[in-house]
Amino acid sequence: MIYFDTSFLAPLVLPESASGKIMAFVRSLADEQQMVSHWTRLEFSSLVARKARMGELDEKGAARADARFEAMVKKFLAVVLPSVEDF
Repeated sequence: MIYFDTSFLAPLVLPESASGKIMAFVRSLADEQQMVSHWTRLEFSSLVARKARMGELDEKGAARADARFEAMVKKFLAVVLPSVEDF
């Protein structure tokens, strides 16, 4: 089981210098169970909203980024619920 946080997954949707390396790494894990939490989804949406406020993404770009992230989560990642200990 491998847990990914937002800072690791964001470059798969929002291009950064590390995007290619992260994509190659994720592809190499095809047999591993990969997961995120609902926090990851919330944090990603917050990141996209911040980029929109800062003028780095327009409204359509922000909506596309959110949709691409949610599609990636739905297709490849299990979503786990945080427990009391996580808080």
